[in-house]
Amino acid sequence: MTKLGLRPYRGGDDPAPGSVPVSVVVLTRDEEVNIRRCLASVAWADQVVVVDSGSTDDTVPIAGSLGAEVVRNPWPGFSAQREFALRLPSVRHDWVYFVDADEWVSPQLAAEIAAQLRAPVCSGFAQRFRLVFQGTWIRHCGWYRGSWIVRLVDRRFTKYDGTWMARAHVNGPTGRLRSDLVDEDCKGLAAWLHKHVQYAQLEAERRDTPASLSQRLHALRTREDTRPMIRAVLKDVIFPSVPAKPAAIFAYMYLVRLGVLDGLAGLRFCFFHAWFEATVKALHADRQTMTYGASQPRAQEALVTASELKLRVSRIVAGDRAGRVIGGLTGKRIRHQGLWFDTRSSDFSPTVRAQMFWGGYEGAETRMIRSVLRGSSTVVELGSSLGVTAAHIAAVMAAGGHLVCVEANPTLLPGLRERMARHAAGLRVDLVHAAVTDHCGTAALTLAAETVGSRLDAAPRQDEYTVDVPALTLREIVSRMGLAEFDLVSDIEGSEVAFLLQDPAALKGCRRAVIELHATTMRDCAASVSDLVDAAVAAGFRVTARHGPVVALVRA
Repeated sequence: MTKLGLRPYRGGDDPAPGSVPVSVVVLTRDEEVNIRRCLASVAWADQVVVVDSGSTDDTVPIAGSLGAEVVRNPWPGFSAQREFALRLPSVRHDWVYFVDADEWVSPQLAAEIAAQLRAPVCSGFAQRFRLVFQGTWIRHCGWYRGSWIVRLVDRRFTKYDGTWMARAHVNGPTGRLRSDLVDEDCKGLAAWLHKHVQYAQLEAERRDTPASLSQRLHALRTREDTRPMIRAVLKDVIFPSVPAKPAAIFAYMYLVRLGVLDGLAGLRFCFFHAWFEATVKALHADRQTMTYGASQPRAQEALVTASELKLRVSRIVAGDRAGRVIGGLTGKRIRHQGLWFDTRSSDFSPTVRAQMFWGGYEGAETRMIRSVLRGSSTVVELGSSLGVTAAHIAAVMAAGGHLVCVEANPTLLPGLRERMARHAAGLRVDLVHAAVTDHCGTAALTLAAETVGSRLDAAPRQDEYTVDVPALTLREIVSRMGLAEFDLVSDIEGSEVAFLLQDPAALKGCRRAVIELHATTMRDCAASVSDLVDAAVAAGFRVTARHGPVVALVRA
């Protein structure tokens, strides 16, 4: 590792805690992994404000416990959120310092900021970043020397440019700080790549209206941002005209800017930036096809929704081929929504690995579980499958709690048992091999040969086969486990009709639930998703959150 030669500020360092007249603003969403280090490193500021845009983890409680003032604001975009923070009435100082949750401040930087603010002669200050990528400071690749960004600003003379890059426009002189800010995200590579897919989509949208060379030169002459001129020329004037951008950017970063000197991390960093550019190009082409694919007079018919765009992107980045690449790069050890999973088992297909890598696999259920079931003492999960969702349930349950995992597919039970031993070590875990249906006895379960999918009482298609498995009702499961009260998580491909419509009294002891609903028919009882939501309300629940077919229910 290239040594930073820096450490985070801590108590006992100079300047003293709370002594510098500046308001530090930290924008957050699901940053529990990073937030403690970040806030501890800015304790020298008189005021620390966390602007949170909907965290579902412990970011907000942690921030509050460390003395930060927490303001909640739904995410309006990068520039708009910074502008919102600048104009907050609760911000006490004219000088505002923006620090991201995955960044930290050294004692040297804190002391320099304190010295500059005693008698400021500028309206803003730029500084460089020491980016730590996979444990290595990326000192080359063109990333460090030109990384000047304005973060310390006098808000009376500052506004943001409205782009997703969120550049500050400072009306007045801008100075430079000698000390660097450290960017060191502890979420891992998967989170970094997932974030950059989102950046790629924003960049693709920005490129929808390409500018001519004369327009780019005019924009350069009239620009208001504070980037170094050479960086602005390279990015805004030259780069748009460069052919084969992914190859060009890799060659420039790795060879011309000596990324090779940053070792394996440098190679990966340059590769992923080439991949980012390829992703932008693919998304941009996809947007153009969707908008103008039929013919210009029928352009409106070609427009698609954001969710459809997301689906098309997911087919590129979360398909079988992408999953094989991801498996090779990660050693099949994948971080999903904050938890690490060993996916070397054949239970995990390449597609599932890719979906987990990007956070899409059971993403809505996981977020609701973390929000709704935190602190639960007893949870019944119907359809535990690979055990990924069960691991997230275990992560939010109270110590010593009772987790009941119900799974019909016999081929998944050994892996499920192994994963629960790893992820739910502090809980009592019962594994129940059964299909949840409207009767007790046996049921015909149709299994896919190459995936974890299964269906009840369905004729097998090509590459499928049928096995008989134990069948239980939810009422019988609750009775056998001796549960008076419990929380429920269910993803059983339509069989939820057995308790929501046919036996709602089985939910008498249920206090909270996260259920993925499916339109289905069971023994001539047809039900739509709306029917099942209505049935849950009739059973005494209220819907507290919904994402597509996934609903969070709380006893009214």
